[in-house]
Amino acid sequence: NPFIFSEKLTSRLIGDPPKRRARSYNLKPNILRHAKLAFETKGDHGIIEFRKHLLAYTKGLPNAKKLRLEAVKIENVEDVEKILYKRNF
Repeated sequence: NPFIFSEKLTSRLIGDPPKRRARSYNLKPNILRHAKLAFETKGDHGIIEFRKHLLAYTKGLPNAKKLRLEAVKIENVEDVEKILYKRNF
């Protein structure tokens, strides 16, 4: 959960953690950056490893089931871009 620290801080300051939908506005660029870094550091194997992270990023989001079905098939950064930006979450 990439938002664990901000949720903990927010819950201490104002009581309720932010809803996943409210924080998802910044999720796509972060996911894409993570995918690019995975590829830069580990090549094709990094993208294969990234699949599990993409599944975790999208857990609990609306329409995430279809995205997860496609996520297990990604082979490069362009595939990540395609599935991220054709989805509305």
